[in-house]
Amino acid sequence: MKLPFRRACLALTLSVAVAGGVAAPANAGLQAPVAQPRGVEDFSGYFPQVSCSPVLQPGVVKFRNLALRTYQRGHDGGITRSCVQGGLSEHKEGRAWDWMLDVGNRRDRRVANNFLSWLTAKGRDGEAGYQARRLGVMYVIWNRRIWSAYRSGEGWRPYSGYSPHTDHIHVSFNWAGARGRTSFWTGRVAGTDYGRCSLFAGQPAVLASRTRSAACPSPSRLVRRSSRATEQLGSTDSVAMKLAQSRLGIARTGQFDTATWTAVKRYQRRNDLPLTGALDQPTWTSMLPRFRTWQATRGF
Repeated sequence: MKLPFRRACLALTLSVAVAGGVAAPANAGLQAPVAQPRGVEDFSGYFPQVSCSPVLQPGVVKFRNLALRTYQRGHDGGITRSCVQGGLSEHKEGRAWDWMLDVGNRRDRRVANNFLSWLTAKGRDGEAGYQARRLGVMYVIWNRRIWSAYRSGEGWRPYSGYSPHTDHIHVSFNWAGARGRTSFWTGRVAGTDYGRCSLFAGQPAVLASRTRSAACPSPSRLVRRSSRATEQLGSTDSVAMKLAQSRLGIARTGQFDTATWTAVKRYQRRNDLPLTGALDQPTWTSMLPRFRTWQATRGF
């Protein structure tokens, strides 16, 4: 009976309990590709989705590939999402990943809890949420619970969103993490990247790719509004889309597809408009005066 007792003690010593109820080895985790510096990033603040840009961010792609390669379990549930699907989501900026693991499967559950224990555990000098800070993780959701870097002192909290996240781990990144500029990937501690800013109140942010080391200034008030609602990639308002597509000189599909998104950005660059990739109010007010005759003859 002594050997099983010793094994039980060893397992208890080397484990950390997380949401889901299965103990996991504290040393289970991802291997950084470069030597890690002595310092570590601050806890991430909350940087919600502000733009429409479902483009794969490099840091998220590297994280996804490393996680799947390391654990050899689960599958890719996607990084990007339509800009009109659901509410706020970092998926719409390529800053989130869904790792498909089933809480009802013992092996999946163990992998999930191993990873989450490693992600939120203390570092070598007692720094809380050590690896989450190194990766620029903003929050994670799994099995009806959420851990947020910006509320790390509260630990795992109940989560009651539209999905219980029992079939996947959701991982959202701040901008430095999404862009792959944190110390986990570079070996250098990254400062805060405040991401993208809206130039006009209530409008999508500009699709800037550079690091922003200062908080966004207050957006300006819109001087002009059109009769059209702001539309983003994924919209199915066929009347509005055909109107815009005719102005843009592209096929009138009636869908805000990727070809339309590309054409909108091209139009915005040519007309010195905020580069949002959306049919926002500045873009509509630029387009619509040129369509008065066209609209009248076609019933718009």
